[in-house]
Amino acid sequence: MSEKINPNACPFCKQDNQCAVTNQHGCWCNKVEVPTELIKLIPKALIGKSCICNACINRFNHDPQGFSTYIKYEG
Repeated sequence: MSEKINPNACPFCKQDNQCAVTNQHGCWCNKVEVPTELIKLIPKALIGKSCICNACINRFNHDPQGFSTYIKYEG
């Protein structure tokens, strides 16, 4: 049985991603650059279904090589 996808959970840390894409003022993520290499790490089942949180974007930008220690999925 597959795990239910929570669109409010970051695909990496599983914390609230604060997504506001449906908000009339737009989402915070429209104002930041999400690294392509980070996007490539999103599990296929979550692509387009779960947004990366700001904390994970910052962690990746600070330490791309060590980022995998923060990931809470098996992919």
